[in-house]
Amino acid sequence: MVHRYQHLVAAGHHPANAVSRGPSRGWHPLTIVTWNESFLTILPETLEVFAAGKRLISAHEVRGVQVHTARLAANMRVHGVSNLLTLNGADFRRFPDILPVKPADLA
Repeated sequence: MVHRYQHLVAAGHHPANAVSRGPSRGWHPLTIVTWNESFLTILPETLEVFAAGKRLISAHEVRGVQVHTARLAANMRVHGVSNLLTLNGADFRRFPDILPVKPADLA
């Protein structure tokens, strides 16, 4: 989901200031992406992730933009990740094994 993350950062939607000691306002989006990539682990979207995503989409009758949420949930399941730092926790309610965490809850 790096492409979505990079899109949001480039559009100026970045919660870095809400988490730890992120870059401050006014930093160039590519600088913010580079800063975050220095401590992130990038999980590959494999054929296994694709198959898991198809199963989730079918099982939960996912439609529209929520397909992206299901893809992220599938990637997390395949790679054994349960916690997700997000401002959109409600989007993940249908996936009980995914624990959404708000940035404000880390403070």
